[in-house]
Amino acid sequence: IEWVGKAPKFKIYPSGGKAANSSWMMLTFGKIQEVDADGKTVTTRSINSLAAEKDITWSQAEMNIGGAAATVVTMTLPVEFKQSCRSSTLASPDSSSVTVEIVLFSDYANITYGSETFEVSPGQMKFNIESESWPFCADTDSLQFTLDIKMPSGSKTNGVANKDKEKTKGKSARTVYSASAGGSNVTMDLPQMALIDDVESNCTIDVETKGVSTSFTFTFPYFASSLVYDPTVGFDDDVAENTELADATTTFIGTTTSMEEGNDGASDSDDGTSDGSTSDDGTSGDGTTDDGTTDDGTTDDG
Repeated sequence: IEWVGKAPKFKIYPSGGKAANSSWMMLTFGKIQEVDADGKTVTTRSINSLAAEKDITWSQAEMNIGGAAATVVTMTLPVEFKQSCRSSTLASPDSSSVTVEIVLFSDYANITYGSETFEVSPGQMKFNIESESWPFCADTDSLQFTLDIKMPSGSKTNGVANKDKEKTKGKSARTVYSASAGGSNVTMDLPQMALIDDVESNCTIDVETKGVSTSFTFTFPYFASSLVYDPTVGFDDDVAENTELADATTTFIGTTTSMEEGNDGASDSDDGTSDGSTSDDGTSGDGTTDDGTTDDGTTDDG
């Protein structure tokens, strides 16, 4: 895993890391929006760009999860809204918190998610989205998270499949996203179930693909106290070779300190170049982006 600047943005590589691979997938957490029953954004309860937030804190720890060693990086964003709801019958506070955990496993693990238990293989990664006491303006509103994915030039999306319970052997329905990222296949397993106030509840996933970029919008129903969502992502090559990976070392390129300080002055551009050095695809830091187009200096959110 390589962190890209100070934003909630990171690249994942197959085993062997950045130096040994032209394959990668970059994940960027974009915006958080409350939407009303008609799907309209509640502007007083929305964050248009996580990258613009200044109060994000990071922590990193080695933990045992599901009987396996894992490296956990946690992003915590305290949320405080200055404007109150225009009209609300809820006694909600004007503050909350959002936490994103990135967990990289170096051994097999059995993970429990609600009433489900499933195996995670060495080299697979999970990212968990959690929120406590979001200050909803109405109990008919929902909360949306966006996640953007980008891959090297020449990559392609293999498809998006929606699997019901009959196809998931009794587990919750899920959306499975598959892509060829620079020569390696990567799969995202996205359950259509979230824990809403500790109760298994349906959530919706909208997927939009354009070229080497894909945007996911997760919509979660109203919750009074807590939201937990727990998807899995991994390179298929790593899963197929997981007997070798069981003894592999989990690697994060960049520490939590460098995340907070902007990777020691590194550029926040998508191609990860800095100080004119070599970019991820082996080209020089000449101002080109990952897809080979000229970097015009625009930010991720336009």
